[in-house]
Amino acid sequence: MFRIGQFSIINRVTVKTLRYYDEIGLLKPTAADEYTGYRMYASEQLPKIQNIIALKQIGLSLADIAIILAGDGEQKTVVQRLEKVKKEFEHDLHDKQDQLTKLSSYINSMKGKKPMENRVVIKDLPEVTVASLRKVIKDYNELFTLTPAMGEVMKTHKVTCAVPEYCFNIYHDGEYKETNIDVEICEAVVKAGSDSDGVTYKVIPAVPTAASSIIKVYINGWENRIRL
Repeated sequence: MFRIGQFSIINRVTVKTLRYYDEIGLLKPTAADEYTGYRMYASEQLPKIQNIIALKQIGLSLADIAIILAGDGEQKTVVQRLEKVKKEFEHDLHDKQDQLTKLSSYINSMKGKKPMENRVVIKDLPEVTVASLRKVIKDYNELFTLTPAMGEVMKTHKVTCAVPEYCFNIYHDGEYKETNIDVEICEAVVKAGSDSDGVTYKVIPAVPTAASSIIKVYINGWENRIRL
Protein backbone atom coordinates (compact mmCIF):
# COMPACT_ATOMS: atom_id res chain seq x y z
CA MET A 1 0.00 0.00 0.00
CA PHE A 2 1.17 3.55 -0.74
CA ARG A 3 0.16 6.76 0.95
CA ILE A 4 -1.03 9.43 -1.48
CA GLY A 5 2.28 11.32 -1.27
CA GLN A 6 4.30 8.20 -2.12
CA PHE A 7 1.91 7.30 -4.93
CA SER A 8 2.28 10.85 -6.25
CA ILE A 9 6.08 10.63 -6.31
CA ILE A 10 6.19 7.19 -7.92
CA ASN A 11 3.89 8.21 -10.78
CA ARG A 12 4.92 11.86 -11.08
CA VAL A 13 1.36 13.03 -10.55
CA THR A 14 0.54 15.82 -8.12
CA VAL A 15 -1.43 15.09 -4.96
CA LYS A 16 -3.97 17.67 -6.10
CA THR A 17 -4.50 15.70 -9.32
CA LEU A 18 -4.92 12.42 -7.46
CA ARG A 19 -7.50 14.00 -5.19
CA TYR A 20 -9.36 15.28 -8.22
CA TYR A 21 -9.31 11.84 -9.85
CA ASP A 22 -10.82 10.52 -6.61
CA GLU A 23 -13.57 13.18 -6.64
CA ILE A 24 -14.66 12.41 -10.21
CA GLY A 25 -14.40 8.66 -9.73
CA LEU A 26 -11.61 8.16 -12.26
CA LEU A 27 -9.17 6.63 -9.77
CA LYS A 28 -10.34 6.10 -6.22
CA PRO A 29 -7.91 5.06 -3.46
CA THR A 30 -8.16 1.51 -2.16
CA ALA A 31 -8.54 2.70 1.43
CA ALA A 32 -7.94 5.56 3.85
CA ASP A 33 -5.53 5.46 6.80
CA GLU A 34 -7.51 4.75 9.98
CA TYR A 35 -5.71 7.40 12.02
CA THR A 36 -4.62 10.12 9.60
CA GLY A 37 -7.30 9.81 6.92
CA TYR A 38 -4.62 9.79 4.22
CA ARG A 39 -5.69 8.11 0.98
CA MET A 40 -4.00 4.76 0.40
CA TYR A 41 -3.31 3.19 -2.98
CA ALA A 42 -2.50 -0.42 -3.80
CA SER A 43 0.31 -1.59 -6.07
CA GLU A 44 -2.38 -3.13 -8.31
CA GLN A 45 -3.47 0.43 -9.17
CA LEU A 46 -0.11 1.35 -10.70
CA PRO A 47 -1.03 0.05 -14.21
CA LYS A 48 -4.28 2.04 -14.11
CA ILE A 49 -2.67 5.36 -13.20
CA GLN A 50 -0.01 4.78 -15.87
CA ASN A 51 -2.77 4.08 -18.37
CA ILE A 52 -4.48 7.34 -17.41
CA ILE A 53 -1.20 9.24 -17.81
CA ALA A 54 -0.56 7.68 -21.23
CA LEU A 55 -4.04 8.52 -22.50
CA LYS A 56 -3.72 12.10 -21.22
CA GLN A 57 -0.42 12.48 -23.06
CA ILE A 58 -2.14 11.36 -26.26
CA GLY A 59 -4.54 14.24 -25.72
CA LEU A 60 -7.69 12.51 -24.55
CA SER A 61 -10.02 14.30 -22.17
CA LEU A 62 -10.73 12.86 -18.74
CA ALA A 63 -14.28 12.14 -19.90
CA ASP A 64 -12.96 10.04 -22.79
CA ILE A 65 -10.48 8.30 -20.49
CA ALA A 66 -13.27 7.42 -18.07
CA ILE A 67 -15.30 5.87 -20.89
CA ILE A 68 -12.32 3.88 -22.13
CA LEU A 69 -11.41 2.61 -18.65
CA ALA A 70 -15.03 1.61 -18.11
CA GLY A 71 -14.82 -0.70 -21.12
CA ASP A 72 -14.51 -3.58 -18.67
CA GLY A 73 -11.86 -5.19 -20.79
CA GLU A 74 -14.02 -5.26 -23.93
CA GLN A 75 -11.41 -4.51 -26.58
CA LYS A 76 -13.99 -3.77 -29.28
CA THR A 77 -15.63 -1.07 -27.15
CA VAL A 78 -12.30 0.55 -26.34
CA VAL A 79 -11.12 0.48 -29.95
CA GLN A 80 -14.37 2.03 -31.20
CA ARG A 81 -14.01 4.88 -28.73
CA LEU A 82 -10.37 5.44 -29.68
CA GLU A 83 -11.29 5.46 -33.39
CA LYS A 84 -13.91 8.15 -32.68
CA VAL A 85 -11.35 10.25 -30.81
CA LYS A 86 -8.85 9.72 -33.65
CA LYS A 87 -11.33 11.15 -36.16
CA GLU A 88 -11.85 14.16 -33.91
CA PHE A 89 -8.07 14.68 -33.78
CA GLU A 90 -7.81 14.42 -37.56
CA HIS A 91 -10.52 17.06 -37.94
CA ASP A 92 -8.68 19.36 -35.52
CA LEU A 93 -5.41 18.71 -37.36
CA HIS A 94 -7.06 19.65 -40.65
CA ASP A 95 -8.25 22.95 -39.15
CA LYS A 96 -4.77 23.66 -37.72
CA GLN A 97 -3.15 22.91 -41.08
CA ASP A 98 -5.53 25.33 -42.77
CA GLN A 99 -4.66 28.01 -40.19
CA LEU A 100 -0.94 27.31 -40.70
CA THR A 101 -1.28 27.73 -44.46
CA LYS A 102 -3.04 31.07 -44.03
CA LEU A 103 -0.46 32.20 -41.49
CA SER A 104 2.42 31.29 -43.83
CA SER A 105 0.74 33.25 -46.62
CA TYR A 106 0.34 36.28 -44.37
CA ILE A 107 3.98 36.07 -43.19
CA ASN A 108 5.17 35.95 -46.81
CA SER A 109 3.14 39.06 -47.58
CA MET A 110 4.71 40.83 -44.57
CA LYS A 111 8.19 39.93 -45.88
CA GLY A 112 7.57 41.85 -49.05
CA LYS A 113 5.83 39.19 -51.11
CA LYS A 114 2.73 41.29 -51.16
CA PRO A 115 -0.32 40.15 -53.08
CA MET A 116 -0.91 41.97 -56.33
CA GLU A 117 -3.61 44.60 -56.37
CA ASN A 118 -7.05 43.10 -56.78
CA ARG A 119 -7.99 44.99 -59.89
CA VAL A 120 -11.52 44.32 -61.06
CA VAL A 121 -12.03 44.13 -64.81
CA ILE A 122 -15.44 44.36 -66.47
CA LYS A 123 -15.63 42.13 -69.53
CA ASP A 124 -17.86 39.76 -71.47
CA LEU A 125 -17.61 35.98 -71.19
CA PRO A 126 -18.18 34.03 -74.41
CA GLU A 127 -20.41 30.97 -74.73
CA VAL A 128 -18.54 27.84 -73.73
CA THR A 129 -19.06 24.08 -73.85
CA VAL A 130 -18.09 22.43 -70.59
CA ALA A 131 -17.77 19.09 -68.89
CA SER A 132 -19.77 19.37 -65.69
CA LEU A 133 -19.82 17.45 -62.41
CA ARG A 134 -22.27 18.53 -59.71
CA LYS A 135 -22.12 17.18 -56.16
CA VAL A 136 -22.78 18.15 -52.55
CA ILE A 137 -19.36 18.03 -50.88
CA LYS A 138 -18.49 17.87 -47.20
CA ASP A 139 -16.12 20.87 -47.35
CA TYR A 140 -13.94 22.74 -49.83
CA ASN A 141 -10.98 20.40 -49.33
CA GLU A 142 -12.97 17.68 -51.08
CA LEU A 143 -12.46 19.63 -54.30
CA PHE A 144 -8.80 18.56 -54.28
CA THR A 145 -9.86 14.93 -54.75
CA LEU A 146 -13.07 15.46 -56.72
CA THR A 147 -11.51 17.57 -59.48
CA PRO A 148 -8.71 15.09 -60.37
CA ALA A 149 -11.27 12.25 -60.30
CA MET A 150 -13.41 14.19 -62.76
CA GLY A 151 -10.36 14.60 -65.01
CA GLU A 152 -9.85 10.83 -65.06
CA VAL A 153 -13.45 10.32 -66.15
CA MET A 154 -13.02 12.90 -68.92
CA LYS A 155 -10.01 10.93 -70.20
CA THR A 156 -12.22 7.89 -70.69
CA HIS A 157 -14.63 10.10 -72.65
CA LYS A 158 -11.71 11.11 -74.90
CA VAL A 159 -12.62 14.79 -74.84
CA THR A 160 -10.15 17.61 -75.43
CA CYS A 161 -9.86 20.52 -73.00
CA ALA A 162 -10.04 24.00 -74.45
CA VAL A 163 -6.83 26.01 -74.87
CA PRO A 164 -6.12 28.06 -72.89
CA GLU A 165 -7.60 25.90 -70.13
CA TYR A 166 -10.72 27.35 -68.56
CA CYS A 167 -12.07 25.84 -65.36
CA PHE A 168 -14.57 27.32 -62.92
CA ASN A 169 -16.99 26.32 -60.18
CA ILE A 170 -20.65 27.23 -59.83
CA TYR A 171 -22.07 27.26 -56.29
CA HIS A 172 -25.81 26.56 -56.19
CA ASP A 173 -26.60 27.20 -52.53
CA GLY A 174 -27.33 30.90 -52.97
CA GLU A 175 -25.15 31.73 -49.96
CA TYR A 176 -21.73 30.95 -48.55
CA LYS A 177 -21.55 27.59 -46.77
CA GLU A 178 -18.64 25.82 -45.09
CA THR A 179 -20.15 22.32 -45.12
CA ASN A 180 -22.52 20.37 -47.37
CA ILE A 181 -21.73 22.62 -50.33
CA ASP A 182 -23.66 22.19 -53.56
CA VAL A 183 -20.97 22.78 -56.17
CA GLU A 184 -20.72 22.23 -59.91
CA ILE A 185 -17.23 21.86 -61.38
CA CYS A 186 -16.98 23.03 -64.99
CA GLU A 187 -14.09 22.43 -67.41
CA ALA A 188 -14.18 23.99 -70.86
CA VAL A 189 -13.84 21.46 -73.69
CA VAL A 190 -13.48 21.70 -77.46
CA LYS A 191 -16.40 19.37 -78.11
CA ALA A 192 -18.97 17.69 -75.85
CA GLY A 193 -18.59 14.02 -75.01
CA SER A 194 -21.13 11.40 -73.92
CA ASP A 195 -22.63 11.80 -70.45
CA SER A 196 -21.59 9.05 -68.00
CA ASP A 197 -20.11 8.40 -64.56
CA GLY A 198 -21.57 11.64 -63.20
CA VAL A 199 -19.89 13.87 -65.80
CA THR A 200 -22.26 15.62 -68.20
CA TYR A 201 -21.72 18.07 -71.06
CA LYS A 202 -23.59 21.30 -71.68
CA VAL A 203 -23.29 24.78 -73.10
CA ILE A 204 -22.89 27.73 -70.73
CA PRO A 205 -24.48 30.81 -72.36
CA ALA A 206 -22.42 33.93 -72.94
CA VAL A 207 -22.35 36.53 -70.16
CA PRO A 208 -22.38 40.08 -71.58
CA THR A 209 -21.15 41.78 -68.41
CA ALA A 210 -18.98 40.09 -65.76
CA ALA A 211 -16.65 41.37 -63.06
CA SER A 212 -13.30 39.53 -63.06
CA SER A 213 -10.35 39.76 -60.71
CA ILE A 214 -7.13 37.86 -60.04
CA ILE A 215 -5.68 37.49 -56.56
CA LYS A 216 -2.25 36.14 -55.69
CA VAL A 217 -1.71 34.06 -52.57
CA TYR A 218 1.20 32.04 -51.19
CA ILE A 219 0.56 28.45 -50.16
CA ASN A 220 3.47 26.55 -48.61
CA GLY A 221 5.87 29.05 -50.11
CA TRP A 222 4.51 28.77 -53.68
CA GLU A 223 2.78 31.55 -55.53
CA ASN A 224 -0.78 30.74 -56.64
CA ARG A 225 -3.09 32.88 -58.74
CA ILE A 226 -6.83 32.58 -58.40
CA ARG A 227 -9.24 34.13 -60.90
CA LEU A 228 -12.58 35.34 -59.55
